[in-house]
Amino acid sequence: MAGSLIAPGRNFSGLLIRIDRWIKLIIFKIRFSRIMEASLKALMLILIVLISSSFAFATDISGNISGVWDPAANPYNVTGDLRVPSGDTLFIEPGCFINFMGHYKFNIDSLALLRAIGTEQDSIIFTAENADSGWFGLRFNYSDTNCLLSYCLIKHGQAADHLQEPDNHGGGVYCYGARLTITHCNISQNRAWEGCGGGIYGNASRLIITNNIIANNFCGKGGAGIRLENSEAFIDSNFIEHDTTYYLLGGEWGGGLSFIHSIATLSNSIIRNNLVVLSAGGY
Repeated sequence: MAGSLIAPGRNFSGLLIRIDRWIKLIIFKIRFSRIMEASLKALMLILIVLISSSFAFATDISGNISGVWDPAANPYNVTGDLRVPSGDTLFIEPGCFINFMGHYKFNIDSLALLRAIGTEQDSIIFTAENADSGWFGLRFNYSDTNCLLSYCLIKHGQAADHLQEPDNHGGGVYCYGARLTITHCNISQNRAWEGCGGGIYGNASRLIITNNIIANNFCGKGGAGIRLENSEAFIDSNFIEHDTTYYLLGGEWGGGLSFIHSIATLSNSIIRNNLVVLSAGGY
């Protein structure tokens, strides 16, 4: 009987020890989970700060501009019309990202100089926050003869959706009385619904257009890729493709190219798959 009384006590003692160990293990796990929870909260806070900091470094810009833009201030969020005033100069360095927050113009005035020079590895991007509403494109009016666009992506530019000239012409790049060199650029998905020159429009201008991709642009009246009026141009080593000209009432000319009262040297270029919907001249 004595033996039978002692055995249950030992078993009960061992059970208490095991329960104590379980409780300590549970407490450890709870404490560890709390530490992990605190660590995760701290990590989330760090991530929020980093993300907020990246947005804080954005540069809001509008109005008159000049000087030098460098990628350290990216992105350049355009909140109103831009203007390089007469006689002033703006240099844009490789890697700059210019993001238009609305349908705003980038004007280069009389004798103003714009030099946007990217590299093959680090291009300069002009685009719109909202692809549907777009931005108003680069607009050169009697600008300096040394203006240059090199290794730039020009996308989602849109001329005005009305018949009033000249704002209805030139979705991506508009030139009047200008001398401009465009080289190694990608000019795509721009449009001039009610006008000419979805990608590039030149009037009374002298243009050098070399080694570019001019594709998937749209216009209503003529030259969805390139439209020239009373101008001279040297056009060499470009891909001009998948550009479309369409106007509901007809009368449109030239899906990829359209030249009126102009002299153009066209060489070493691939021009294909351009379209005029109702009239002639898919070329």
